Amino acid sequence: MGVKKQPGRRTVLSVEQEKELVSILQDMESRLFGLTVTDVRRIVFVFCELDANSNTFSQDDEMAAQNWLNYFSVVILHWQ
Repeated sequence: MGVKKQPGRRTVLSVEQEKELVSILQDMESRLFGLTVTDVRRIVFVFCELDANSNTFSQDDEMAAQNWLNYFSVVILHWQ
C-alpha cells in the first residue's frame, strides 16, 4: 500500500474553490463587468484572503501572481 502523491506544488485552491471562483468570474462576465487580467488577479487575491487560504501571493501588490493565473486558465480550459 503506497501513499498517493500528486506531482508538482501544492495548489492554492481546492477543486471546489476553483469551481466557485470560476462561477463568480463567469457571473461577473455575464453582467458585462469587462474584467481585465489585473482585475481577475485582484479578485483571486481577495477570494483567498476571505477564505483564509494560505498563499504566496504578494501582500504588497494584493493580487495573485501572473503565473498562477496562467495555470488557472489551463485548468478552466481542461474543464470545458
